[in-house]
Amino acid sequence: MRQLASKAWQFVNVSWQMIGMTVLLCVLAECGYRAQASVREQLGGGVQHSYTDGDPQSRLPWHAQFIKEYDEARVLRWKSYVYWTRLPSGSNRYVNVDSAGHRVTPQPTVPEVPVARVFTFGGSTMWGTSQRDSATIAAELARRLQALAGAGQRIEVVNYSENGFVNTQDLIALELALRSGARPDVVVMYDGINDVGTVVQHGVAGLPQNEGKRIRDFAFGRAVDRSGFARGWQKDSRAVAMLAGEFFNQSDLLEWVQTLKKGPAPTYIAADSAARSAVRVYVENARLVEALARSYGFTPIFVWQPTPQSTPKPLTGFEQRLLKSTMQDPYWRRIKETHALVPALLNPAMASAAPGHFVDESTLFTGDTMSVFTDRIGHSTETSVPVIVDAFWPLVRRAIEARLATGKGVRR
Repeated sequence: MRQLASKAWQFVNVSWQMIGMTVLLCVLAECGYRAQASVREQLGGGVQHSYTDGDPQSRLPWHAQFIKEYDEARVLRWKSYVYWTRLPSGSNRYVNVDSAGHRVTPQPTVPEVPVARVFTFGGSTMWGTSQRDSATIAAELARRLQALAGAGQRIEVVNYSENGFVNTQDLIALELALRSGARPDVVVMYDGINDVGTVVQHGVAGLPQNEGKRIRDFAFGRAVDRSGFARGWQKDSRAVAMLAGEFFNQSDLLEWVQTLKKGPAPTYIAADSAARSAVRVYVENARLVEALARSYGFTPIFVWQPTPQSTPKPLTGFEQRLLKSTMQDPYWRRIKETHALVPALLNPAMASAAPGHFVDESTLFTGDTMSVFTDRIGHSTETSVPVIVDAFWPLVRRAIEARLATGKGVRR
């Protein structure tokens, strides 16, 4: 028995040393790979961001500090029903998030009760990914609205949008705001890019971005949660295996090795099916918002945004390079094809579902040579924001002036 125990211990000892050496070699290889990647990044001008590479605003004096603050503000926290929102930020110069997770919109704060309220919803383009607090769509609206408020009064603008949100998340965020007691006079929903992107990504319209990750997050959480329903060694071994898998998923070296192995080319939903599905969900959401508007007494405004994949504008050199790079990817080619089909389907449908409340901005910059897009996603330059607001401003102004004329806009 003593000899057997001694041999067993030797086996365990040797095995442990082999495992330890293997792990150490993997760690050293990973560190070496990351070190050379860091050196290459620095030699290439530093870390590149997909949302700023070649951004025409990058030469402006405020841009470097803006990017630093934007990166700090990208930390997300869980928010029930809509999946995510931002953590509040400190007192920054260009990018600030309040305690509710909303992008700060510079505007008067007194008197306490505004004469009217405007809520904005959308994805990162409405949130203001490429813009300072003072230059977002919501901020441009706030400046124009103050001129309508009158001396000693104010009109409040709240930016409920968030990076990655699709129109269905806008709808849910609006419902949550109404449920909490918030009462807007005008609701602006600025969408399109994410709605087309997700239907191409999933093959099904109406889902949030990267829904597959949320499914995996749920399964992972259930597996490793000790207080979960399941018990026993099978559950524990599965949890350990999943934790080990996540450890290896963090490896940059392993990720690079996987890129060397070419798999089958991805396939995507046909463009006509994607366009019809996206339009159907968008229109049905608009009908729901219209019903809420009748019940809660606000005016809804729906805006379909311009995109680099569908704009008829004369492209700048930078925008041409953006479009050329995306056309090498079948995912982006399908997005371009889908965007091209949407307006013809969407405009007549919205004329019925939301008469007088819809603005199609897909051709907004026709003939305009200004720089509009800062990346392939479709985030907008600050100089393009006033033009974007011009397109739907008459609807906002008309609704607010009607509220102020009747006094119905004064609501807590």
